[in-house]
Amino acid sequence: MVALGNVANGANLKYYQVENQPKQEISENKKDNRDNLLADLFAATGADPSKLGNFVGKEVKVTAHLEKGDVKATDVYTVKIVEGQAK
Repeated sequence: MVALGNVANGANLKYYQVENQPKQEISENKKDNRDNLLADLFAATGADPSKLGNFVGKEVKVTAHLEKGDVKATDVYTVKIVEGQAK
């Protein structure tokens, strides 16, 4: 497995997963880098608070799956959810 930092610039975010919730597919390839990846992930889920409501006040793991050319990477972040938003 390749570290996300090695492929993040210009990588396409394919899908992400919050804890054991269903994978969230990204319909359009999004250009992301490590600095704004979490902000983009939670902008998508945060628009529907019901998706994060069960996790308020808890730390959760978010798994992001990215691809750049033939290189695929998975990175896991630990994020604390506060009132439906990531901190």
